[in-house]
Amino acid sequence: MICKTAEYKVRAGELGPVTAAIAEFLDAIQRHEPATLYEAFQRPDGVSFVHFMVFPDQASEQRHRGAPYTQRFVEALYPRCGSPPVFTDVKTMRAQES
Repeated sequence: MICKTAEYKVRAGELGPVTAAIAEFLDAIQRHEPATLYEAFQRPDGVSFVHFMVFPDQASEQRHRGAPYTQRFVEALYPRCGSPPVFTDVKTMRAQES
């Protein structure tokens, strides 16, 4: 299991296109990656976001990264951010299966 977060902040005037891109991205992940857990959260400031993702394995993460819908999301998001999203590997605190 591979767990990550992604955090970013968008320019205030870019909120509409970003929220639309997030909705489209989440829908595509749900349709094409049923084993992936992916959630997006908006911080109270309205322009900062945190995404949480859990991939079953390395191959699943690689397919996600290379998927056309991921590329479309990146192309829609990155130009609207003040700086690129920051990705962080995290691990679950639940007992792991052996």
